Parts: sequence; C-alpha cells; structure tokens
Amino acid sequence: MNSVCCRFNFVWIGLCALTFCLGPLAAPLSAGVILEYDFTTATSLPSVSGLPYVSSTGVAETDVFKLENQVLKVDTTGFGPDVYAGYQLDDSFDSTIDVVLEFRARTLSASGGLGMFIGFSDASAQGAVELRPTGWSVLAAGASGSITPGFHDFKLTKAGGSNAFTLDIDGSQVAAGTLSTVSSVPSYLYFGDGSPTGGNIRGEIEYLRYSNSNIASVVPEPSSCVTLGLAAIGLLGGVRQSRRRAEQR
Repeated sequence: MNSVCCRFNFVWIGLCALTFCLGPLAAPLSAGVILEYDFTTATSLPSVSGLPYVSSTGVAETDVFKLENQVLKVDTTGFGPDVYAGYQLDDSFDSTIDVVLEFRARTLSASGGLGMFIGFSDASAQGAVELRPTGWSVLAAGASGSITPGFHDFKLTKAGGSNAFTLDIDGSQVAAGTLSTVSSVPSYLYFGDGSPTGGNIRGEIEYLRYSNSNIASVVPEPSSCVTLGLAAIGLLGGVRQSRRRAEQR
C-alpha cells in the first residue's frame, strides 16, 4: 500500500511539472502583433497574404508596387503630386508593449512632402522613420541625419508604457529621444509613400520585421521546459525501479 501511494505521488509530481511547462505553450499568443516580410524571396505582393493596401487616390496596387530584383519597389512618380500609397495594418500597435521595427530600404528619389514612410502610430505615440535618398528623420521627434545613397538597415525600438525610443542604422545607434504624441485611431503599422501633400517617391525595401508583443512573458524559456520534462521522466523512471525492487523482495 505504501509503495502504491509513493508511486502515485511521484507520478502526480511529474504530471504537475509537465503541465506547468506545457500549459503556457498552449495559451493564445495574441498579446501583440508579429509581422515579417522578406522581399528577397517573396513571390507575391503583401496584399495577397492579407496586408491591406491603401491609397489616397484609389490607384491600383500594381501601378505603385512591384516585386523585382528581390526587392519591393514603390513608385508614385507617375501620378499626381498628392498621392500617398502603401500598406496599412490597423489595430496593430499597442504603446503599452515593447515594439521593435526593423527594415532594410533605400529611397531613390523624393520630391516635396515626405519621403518613404515606415512606422507605427496610436493615440499615445508615433514612431515613424521618414527616408530620403541621403537623409532620414524620426517624424516629430527632433531626430534626423544624413546617410549615403543605397540600402541601409534600420531598427527603431520603443519601450512599452514609455515614448522613449532608439534608432539604429547599420548596427549603430544614431538617435535616442521621445516620440511625439499624435491622435491616430485606430492604431496602425504603415509603410510606403508618405507624401500625401505635394510629393512623390521611388524606393525599394528588402525586408521588414515588426514586433509589438509580450510573448516573452507568456512562453517559458525552452531550457526550463527541458529541465522540467527530464525531471518528470526521471521521477517516473525512479518509480519503476522502486517497483521492481519491491517485487523482487
């Protein structure tokens, strides 16, 4: 009887350990948005995978965007000066959660207005990089600088619950400060032509990654899962050995 109770207790402990490990993994990971596009291997425009295309003038997506030479090309120079066209995902930014926006891009030409616009916004903060052929700025944040013509890697980060940001270009931090507060309802992630008043652009994007999620606080570290799983297996193995010894007696 004692050996049976002992075996039950060990099995119960092992199952509890496995449940503790696997339970969070089964929980829905909908705390934020994770989006990634690699245009060096893409075979269709973002709208095909569900990312909405928006335009102030109603011009067709395929008249502005093209996948060529392993990049996403945007060109509004063939339209009027007040065109804006891009991809916009609504309800995709929560300023209370950490956000990381990474992309590799270049602007070939820009006239008037703004250049290429890649960023996010809600009622609390706007984090947007405006990219020109030889310059960049973080909109309304008092940060700007120059770059050489060509592709560059950008990484814009913002801490959850704060408007503090950092911007890295090609792996080096070039700016830090406070993002401006705007009134954007709904919240959104946008990339494309950001010049709705008097300008047009030509630009190219190689990749874009966006994370606005606290998944790290939901999913346990893999090492913890392995440790708990092995502990449970070890306990079950110990129970079997104890049972064999008891039967031999």
